[in-house]
Amino acid sequence: MGLIDEFLEEQDSRKPRQCLIYMAMERMEKDDRADLEAALDNPGIQHITITNVLRKNGYDIGKHSVSMHRRRQCACARG
Repeated sequence: MGLIDEFLEEQDSRKPRQCLIYMAMERMEKDDRADLEAALDNPGIQHITITNVLRKNGYDIGKHSVSMHRRRQCACARG
């Protein structure tokens, strides 16, 4: 086994099962989910703004998760 195989194996073991944004949306009421989706689609709303509002509402999500989801580089986009 070469190093690339080890890198890939290690990476696979660290992948989240689901995107944190997706998991938060699953817990939200329909209206809140629609508002979050609108915020994520609005380039005028910064990642940190979305993060701060989500945290104020009880969702433990960082701006990196928001950024990855917006760029479709999160676990739910890969699935």
